[in-house]
Amino acid sequence: MYGELKDAKRQLAAMEAAYLGGWLLAERELLNMAYLYLANDTPYKAARVLEKGIEAGQVEQSATNLELLGIALRQARENGRALPYLERAATMSNDAEMWARLASLQLDEEANEAAVAAARKALELGGGRRPDNARVVLGTALYNLGRFDEARTAFTEAGRDQRSR
Repeated sequence: MYGELKDAKRQLAAMEAAYLGGWLLAERELLNMAYLYLANDTPYKAARVLEKGIEAGQVEQSATNLELLGIALRQARENGRALPYLERAATMSNDAEMWARLASLQLDEEANEAAVAAARKALELGGGRRPDNARVVLGTALYNLGRFDEARTAFTEAGRDQRSR
């Protein structure tokens, strides 16, 4: 009811009470709870709902759900914990955008070799929404590894897009 009235705070409070009371058992209900937490800037709670749901077998370990969990953990600044979920999601889906997101997170965590591999996979699959960003990530990871000629090539290719010039 609160959702229909666009009263997000009360909607979250009512759903959280139902969740804490153990009344939310279906995957759809748990995913809705996670999305509500994310919409209300509480990504850690969203991640916990998803983790517990996956552990209990209530939430399917699909690429989409694992990606959502990884994104929630990343927003909660739990990058190290987000990596395995995003790696599994990218592998399962073979989606360029997921591979690009994974490469960016790996770069943030200074896993440069892994970032190079993930960025190349993203580009192989089309680069996602922003192939230029995937090339910037690739170039930065290569630069960090001291592979300057390859990095220059990646940056030059990224510079062909006005947004990354």
